[in-house]
Amino acid sequence: MHAEADPVDFIKFSGTRTDFEEFFDSTRRLASNRIDTLFTRSGDQAPGKSEPEVRFRVGNAHLRESSKHCNFNGTDCWYIKTHPKIDSVSAASGFLTGGQEMTIKGWGLRGTSLADVNVTIDGVACKVTSFQMEEIKCVTGAATQVSLSNFTQPGSPGLTQTKKEGTPSPSWGLGADKNVPVAMTRLLTTMENYYSEADNYAMTNRGWFKAPETGRYRFYISCDDACKLHLDSTNKFSRSAPTEPVLVEIAQRYNWIGWRNYLMPRLETETHKY
Repeated sequence: MHAEADPVDFIKFSGTRTDFEEFFDSTRRLASNRIDTLFTRSGDQAPGKSEPEVRFRVGNAHLRESSKHCNFNGTDCWYIKTHPKIDSVSAASGFLTGGQEMTIKGWGLRGTSLADVNVTIDGVACKVTSFQMEEIKCVTGAATQVSLSNFTQPGSPGLTQTKKEGTPSPSWGLGADKNVPVAMTRLLTTMENYYSEADNYAMTNRGWFKAPETGRYRFYISCDDACKLHLDSTNKFSRSAPTEPVLVEIAQRYNWIGWRNYLMPRLETETHKY
């Protein structure tokens, strides 16, 4: 295979080439239903934002404005963002007096200075003493009260994802089936699922949406092939009188609509700051 015969010269993230050779070359056509999609495999990326660059033999690909993501108020936008990944935390319990060293391992945990890395444990700051790309060390601060136990609460256990494998359709039946064992559990730092991770599986993401302020918020969903959105917008979290969230289905999609094509009619709910 000669590189000059391939339809694509390179695909880059932040100026670094990625590996696309096993996905397509001069002998294979792009699928008709994904004529606007290219697959590639990226190596390790530093945390933060980057811009993709695709060069065909006839010139560079155009970056769609619709492929850009932004924060809630639109002041920070990006095409690609590398999120930190947490693999493990050294301890699951500690002391009210603090002074315990914690080690957090994962990827993308390095900042430019100690001031760039913030860690809180049950709302109490953990003073960062060192950081590397794959590890953060911090010392816990003193807490005024013990953590809640046996209750779902903001920050515990964080944003988690479980995966079940099987073939029932729709996939949410698989996710809710208690007879199907969980194949994988991992911590996430974003609500977005991985793209084309596997076939015949169901993912369930659980976490808390912390509203910046009380008001009406819109939620959009996009999926392949089916997904549901559940929220509890009536029970306000209280440490003094904790209760388990009562999740109510507010939306569902039952057809493939493409990666990040948030075509769902807007879903609005009253959400309160806590």
